[in-house]
Amino acid sequence: MAQATFSVRMDEALNAETIAALKEAEEMLCNPDKYKRYGTFQEAIREILKDK
Repeated sequence: MAQATFSVRMDEALNAETIAALKEAEEMLCNPDKYKRYGTFQEAIREILKDK
């Protein structure tokens, strides 16, 4: 099982968007089969550009 460590300086305020992003990252690590993967960065860019 994949693990990730997040460190945040205590003097930085965590806003709602940051908290949501951290939760999303944790979900992606726990369930990687739910998310699309690319073999190269170019493949990801091609997909983004074809949708425009």
